[in-house]
Amino acid sequence: MKCFKCGAKSKIWLIILVVVVIILGGLIGGGVWGYYKVKSWLKEQTEQSKKTPTTEEQEEPEEEEPATTEQIHPSDVPGEDISGVPRYPNSIRVSSYKEADSQSASYTGPKGVSAETIIQYYADTLPGKGWTQKRLTAGKEVLFADAQGKLLQVWIYEANIEEGTSYVIEYPPLNPNQ
Repeated sequence: MKCFKCGAKSKIWLIILVVVVIILGGLIGGGVWGYYKVKSWLKEQTEQSKKTPTTEEQEEPEEEEPATTEQIHPSDVPGEDISGVPRYPNSIRVSSYKEADSQSASYTGPKGVSAETIIQYYADTLPGKGWTQKRLTAGKEVLFADAQGKLLQVWIYEANIEEGTSYVIEYPPLNPNQ
């Protein structure tokens, strides 16, 4: 003869076992589904990055919003101009460096423009933007100070009228006695 209570206990254990199997199945199934979902997403990201052209392949590189409102040349490298300092018209930014307390940017001026013209542009333009001229060495460099006395230097790296004169703007300058 069968025990009524034993049969009921067996049914309860069977129901618990079924519930546990369903829960474990859901967890395992969800984990597998999640794994394949992440794997698919990573594959999409990899394919997308292969399709995105490098900076060298782009005709007009995307860049951060510059600190100045001067027209930006399409050949500029990514970076930022120094806030409150216009660049010589049609100059190309060839490098940009920024830390918490200093910033510099290097440019190549348009072909046919002399070093003297670029330096004179800054000597004439920056005083109207709130800078005080401290020193001017024609054709080589010009040194300014802002309202707080922090120095800004514009100096010629390489004077080359045929290829475009290279110049650097540093705020503050690394070597103001250059």
